[in-house]
Amino acid sequence: MIGYKTHWIGNECEGRLSDIETLFIGDIDCEPMQNGWVAENHVYLCSPAVNQMIERGSWNWFFDLLQNGLSSKIITLEVPAGELHKIPAQVRNMVHIMYMFHDKDFGLLKSNDSMKVVHGEYQLHCTTKCNMQEVTPDGYKHDK
Repeated sequence: MIGYKTHWIGNECEGRLSDIETLFIGDIDCEPMQNGWVAENHVYLCSPAVNQMIERGSWNWFFDLLQNGLSSKIITLEVPAGELHKIPAQVRNMVHIMYMFHDKDFGLLKSNDSMKVVHGEYQLHCTTKCNMQEVTPDGYKHDK
């Protein structure tokens, strides 16, 4: 829906919060961001909205929102690869992060092949493809 709407409601279908009704935000200047949040328990700020927040560089308004208006909600920030360090630690610690990167070669792996993410000298995480959640276009069919 990104590119078509600034915000929408649908069931989360990616990651550990799957099947939760979610308010998706694609633009931080949209009505729900300016005039209060709807009743959904999960608010997902998509990568374009996160990029807007990073570009504007002022995080006090969002930190205040987390402490006051959103303290009872689950907030997810969809963060593009290489951008996580631009989000203040106090914000990162209060939200769920969906770290997103694109790699076309991943589709060539067999289900029992493994992937490794290296994040420092002898510091890495590995998983097999079959242990990862697979999401297809069908998962988005109930968005409204």
